[in-house]
Amino acid sequence: MDMKVNRVSTAEYGLSKAARLFNSRVDKSKMIKAGFRTLPDWNDAFRRYIDEARLGKG
Repeated sequence: MDMKVNRVSTAEYGLSKAARLFNSRVDKSKMIKAGFRTLPDWNDAFRRYIDEARLGKG
């Protein structure tokens, strides 16, 4: 199946009905204080992926 994906800006897509902050990272400090473990960030996942890919080339 051939597909073409085009980039669309927010202005082209239209305004969302929900107001969103430009930088809306979530503060997880309360979860950590409550004893929850946070998920690893994308850097950790990428590093694990590369490590596993290297093992497969042995």
